Amino acid sequence: MKENVKWAKLFAILMLIFSVLSGPLEAFAQDVSSASDVEELVSSSVNSSSNDDANENASSESEEETSFPQAQALNTNINGTPKALHNAVRNAIVWDYNNAREATKDEDGNYVLREGSLFGFEMQFDLADYDYNLNNGDYFEYEIPAPLTVLAGSFDLIDSPTGIAVGVAEVTSNGPGQGGSVHISIQNLEKYLEAKKADTAYGVRGSFFVQFKSDTIKTPVTIRLKDKGSAAGVNIVLKVNPRGPVTDNGPYLSGENFNKLWGVMIEDPWESVALGTTGNYVHPWRVRLNASLGKYNKYVVYDEISQGSGDMQFIPESFRLLSGKKINQNWGLDDGYELEEGSDYSISFSDNYTKFKMTIFNPSGKPFILDYKTTAPGDGSTVGNVISVQGDDKPLPNNAVNNSTKEEVRRRSSLTEGGAIQLNVAYRIVINKVDAETKKPLAGAVFKVTDPDGNEFRLAPTGTDGSTISDKIKDTLAAKGTFKIQEETAPAGYELSNDVTEVTVTETGVIRTIENKKRSTGFKATKVWAGDQDASKRPSVKFQLKRDGANYGDVKDVPKAGGVVTWSNLPYYQDGKTDPSVYTVEETGVEGTGYEVAYSDQTATSATVTNTYRNTEFKATKVWAGDQDA
Repeated sequence: MKENVKWAKLFAILMLIFSVLSGPLEAFAQDVSSASDVEELVSSSVNSSSNDDANENASSESEEETSFPQAQALNTNINGTPKALHNAVRNAIVWDYNNAREATKDEDGNYVLREGSLFGFEMQFDLADYDYNLNNGDYFEYEIPAPLTVLAGSFDLIDSPTGIAVGVAEVTSNGPGQGGSVHISIQNLEKYLEAKKADTAYGVRGSFFVQFKSDTIKTPVTIRLKDKGSAAGVNIVLKVNPRGPVTDNGPYLSGENFNKLWGVMIEDPWESVALGTTGNYVHPWRVRLNASLGKYNKYVVYDEISQGSGDMQFIPESFRLLSGKKINQNWGLDDGYELEEGSDYSISFSDNYTKFKMTIFNPSGKPFILDYKTTAPGDGSTVGNVISVQGDDKPLPNNAVNNSTKEEVRRRSSLTEGGAIQLNVAYRIVINKVDAETKKPLAGAVFKVTDPDGNEFRLAPTGTDGSTISDKIKDTLAAKGTFKIQEETAPAGYELSNDVTEVTVTETGVIRTIENKKRSTGFKATKVWAGDQDASKRPSVKFQLKRDGANYGDVKDVPKAGGVVTWSNLPYYQDGKTDPSVYTVEETGVEGTGYEVAYSDQTATSATVTNTYRNTEFKATKVWAGDQDA
């Protein structure tokens, strides 16, 4: 290593998570609803053509997420002679595309798959053996044996922030039941390092996917994913059960009240006026409702985003409620039709679009299918939502077998396609700043860090992704104890957090998410009565709060005792601006009562409203007539 390499950049680090999708999107989407095509999945048409049995479709099991090692870096001598990288893959799991999780295992730890369904090998690689010795064109290859059918495909591996293709994946199929191979090569390292303003980097770890299908394998067999050109490889034991004959779903549906399906992340560009944003990926969800044709006068559906689902939100414009005569053998609706919001049902959302309530009008004896989409974090985290249903104000059980009144379905928010690069956080502090309510990233926060010796340093302001990262901390300093993190500058429009976060920095780094609440204010209006003699005859009045000249919220009754009305947790800033909102109050209910209204003592947070009784003058003139002696 040359002495003039800047140490501040020496440890600029990468993480390659190569997600190699070896088949077309049509194949990926097909197994989500079995025989349905991508258009059916994306548009959620009335008639579903799934051949999966209900238990497979309704699976909400969530496997423990694989924790990939931290990224390391690439070498400055990046244009040497390309070479084979042996012993790259250290571990592998079987991925179930239908349920977006690791495939099911039996009691012996062997994978149990379904004939003809789409699965994939998630192959985890580690190139630590080639630290400081990676070149453009370096590659590794692995063979997938018969009797599996490998799906062929190729595409670039893209770094999202820079848009640079840092690698390419080629998956080759040897034909039905004949296996195949995967070839991964590194490219464009000089462009990537230049974009990251780094001189060097070290080590690469991550994972990639190879999709496959299989005919029946009744007895468990060992599938060796073999390093091409060496004896290295990874063994996976699996068997493939035959897909059973299509059976009548009537008995199953006769006891079903609700069932949540789907949720596998797909590419589907969207725009939402309600959310005020756009995106390219979603999690599409489907819920079967009242398949048992229960008779209810009132039917209400509740759903909310699961805890730990990042910034996932419901997309209001994506909601479609369908009804028909009955759920058919293809799990769709006979004589299906779409219902209209307002006339057939009502729906309301929480302010941050993480909860909704749907009331279905005239539901008695009818089945329904509810289709909707949520935004997708796409960061590999596990996301989900929880549904519950009430019929005639009573919680309904999931079905005749499962008495639970709630159903949660969780999926991994990852398309298992393309590639991504992230910073390694070895001996670094990473802060993610988010909105406390919406969990959206916030830019402009500045943090002060106090090290174990009492010295202070500041992190760069958080970027548009809400994150900031420290320079590399010396291991000798990190070993001394805790670092204290405190916010010095809050994002525009947010309250400064006074919390002090203490962390220990290790070779794997430390990441903390710190929330900010939007800056808020309060307002108090005080009622004063004057000029009247009988308080019992005072009229009942109300206060209407106004924000920047427009009515804000509902009117409030003014209590006759005390006469004080307060509002709290009001937005401090004008919508979309950095100027404070101006709050005033207007009284109603005094018209024609003989009181004059006057507003005084107006401040940013208070006002006094005085009602003075109007005293009037009356003049009477006496006239005498008809008498003789005044």
